[in-house]
Amino acid sequence: MQAPENRRAPLRTKLLIAAAALLGLALAGELAARAYLANWASESAFRRFASIDQLQRDERFPSAIQRHSYMSYMLTPGFKKGPNEVDSHGFRGAEVLGKKREGEFRIFCMGGSTTYGGGIPDWRLAYPAQLEVELEKRVGGDIVVINAAAPGYTSWESVTNFAFRVLEYEPDLVLVYDGVNDILARFVWPPEGYRSDNSAFRKPSSVVYWPKFYEQSALARIVAIQLGWTMSHSRLERLFGGGGEDNVDAAAAAKLGVPLERILAANPPKYFERNLENVGVLARHHGCRAVFLTFAHCTGFPGQLGSDTLAFEAAYREMNEAARRAAERSGAAVFEFAAVLPDDRALFLDAVHLSPRGCELQARLIADFLIANRLVPGS
Repeated sequence: MQAPENRRAPLRTKLLIAAAALLGLALAGELAARAYLANWASESAFRRFASIDQLQRDERFPSAIQRHSYMSYMLTPGFKKGPNEVDSHGFRGAEVLGKKREGEFRIFCMGGSTTYGGGIPDWRLAYPAQLEVELEKRVGGDIVVINAAAPGYTSWESVTNFAFRVLEYEPDLVLVYDGVNDILARFVWPPEGYRSDNSAFRKPSSVVYWPKFYEQSALARIVAIQLGWTMSHSRLERLFGGGGEDNVDAAAAAKLGVPLERILAANPPKYFERNLENVGVLARHHGCRAVFLTFAHCTGFPGQLGSDTLAFEAAYREMNEAARRAAERSGAAVFEFAAVLPDDRALFLDAVHLSPRGCELQARLIADFLIANRLVPGS
């Protein structure tokens, strides 16, 4: 009769062979993933799947943003890549700010990526640059329009940006276009985490979302990012803080069994309203006019952020009502941009970001408003 240990020997051998084969496959996959990122990945794929270290070492990816003491981050002064450009003060566009000339009229445009021109590589095609061209054509004079926005900014960054950076350059008029990022900042559960300092949404700039141990592997990182288990290392939230533990998205809310409507109802846009009001009051105190734009979106992108849910539709209306109240109390003007911009997919890149054609129309509509209300010289 064969001894039990002798019968188990072939099984151990088979398990060892299987383990060795799996290890070999994993090693081959890892080498293939690293070779792909090093040699064949497109720029967009590399940006999505590369590690933080790889992104920092690669000359194709100069850092477009840097830390800021009070706003988590800002655009990197002097950054330039292709048609994109940031001036020495950290504002998107060519170098134009210096000592204010006699008769010069300065307009600063503030907000998040929907003002910055998210998805538009050429700064000249974002709405602030196109607004300057439109005003020069229609009223002439020495009018300078500065794009003071940055991707991901909320109204918290806008009020801080205005107080600590924009006022330094003697603005005559400030345009504020905030909305969708402040809706995301309201996705906080439980509602006790929804605070005036926005700490549930924006983690301190000193807190960086460091990679998990398995993300050191190129293969594991690519798989995890593809499956949504972790974020790309190029995401702002990973590099500069964002998404506190109480901040939820639609998927997380569904897991908690809490409808988005309930979350938004528990967290009204009171801080958004206060932030805009503070911009308006500060502007008036410093001899600067303020205009708040109501936030526009396109319903022609089913499945994208905020384009097809009743919760977001109601939230957009709430934010715009809050902007109107803030304007009334602070003495700012309101431009009903959401009411006059056509809900036309051809004007948008996605549910909220305008295309170059959409930005051109936005610039014309804003110019109409400014001229009609005598908010710019020569009107």
